[in-house]
Amino acid sequence: MNIPNFIDMRFTDKEGKLTSEWKTLFMELFSSLQKNLSDQTGIVVPKQSTENTNLIGQDALPGTLIYDETTHQLKVKINNVLKTIQTT
Repeated sequence: MNIPNFIDMRFTDKEGKLTSEWKTLFMELFSSLQKNLSDQTGIVVPKQSTENTNLIGQDALPGTLIYDETTHQLKVKINNVLKTIQTT
């Protein structure tokens, strides 16, 4: 999920309407949330190739979930190791 950075700018113009910068920020934020969170499908886990999954996993915080789209496996970082979640 690509959440936009906070911008320290004027929030509204002289007429009390959102500035174009804040409109853009909210549009990006809402779009990202709608794409990755839903009542029907829940939370969408980010997907990456195996190569990127391994790179991201090195710096990821414990509990990070990543979907390896190369191997079609869900992985989670536990005790500084990226582990595959096994299903039966």
